[in-house]
Amino acid sequence: QWAIALSLLTLMEEDVLQPDVVSYNTTLGACKPSGNLHFIQLILQRMDCMEVRHDVITYNAAISICAEDGAWPLAVSLLKQIVSRRLLPDIVSFCSAMAACAQDGEWAVALSLAKDMKAKTVFPSTVSYSCLINACVGASGSGDWQLAMSLLNSMSREELIADVVCYNSAVSACERSGQWLVVLSLLTRMESRRVPPTVVTCSSAISACDKGSRWVLSLQLLQKMMGAEIIPNTISFSSAVSACEKGGGRWLAALKLLAKMVGLTATPNTITCNSAI
Repeated sequence: QWAIALSLLTLMEEDVLQPDVVSYNTTLGACKPSGNLHFIQLILQRMDCMEVRHDVITYNAAISICAEDGAWPLAVSLLKQIVSRRLLPDIVSFCSAMAACAQDGEWAVALSLAKDMKAKTVFPSTVSYSCLINACVGASGSGDWQLAMSLLNSMSREELIADVVCYNSAVSACERSGQWLVVLSLLTRMESRRVPPTVVTCSSAISACDKGSRWVLSLQLLQKMMGAEIIPNTISFSSAVSACEKGGGRWLAALKLLAKMVGLTATPNTITCNSAI
């Protein structure tokens, strides 16, 4: 509804009504869906023209838009503007900026922001750690699994409890690096700490076993996934079928998986079919 919000704001500016900071902040919030980066500077400039002072909520809304698009340079720039305007950035400011960095795998920038956060006595949260770990997923195109694990392990020292988002990001980082043993240890840790896995967790774990040519483990994980009433998706099945291919041409197991896919209304894709062939 960003177009409607912007139209209403324009009517307020042109009429006798004087829009206040809440009016502009609400409009920025409505622009949060991706693809609206150009509205950030436009609205900030209009606030200056109307002599409406920016507050932390203004910048948080703007940085959140950057997080949706992975526009980390703009997010970091806006974070600096908060300080330059003698405002105090909060946990939302830093988390949104780190989320923008995570979108582009800029883990070094995200870590730098985490240090700045502590320097400004803004205490880390589960969300800030999930953003940091997620930034490791796309690092260098393959994922920095060691850094992801280090961050996950350091949460306990901060007396923070890792949630499924943190674990999923760590599993994904390890999967991209083919660290199937580490992934299995993470699944065990999740179970012991009663963190229920999701389809993302299981699919990444199956993919890690595929990369490690562990076809038996891939099938076991798929079976365990369905036993836990987690419905596998195309990625889950494709990784399992691919593992069967790498495991010495286990064509019969691959065909059974394709049949199971149809029964669960999961659509085979090109990768699934090529692996089966």
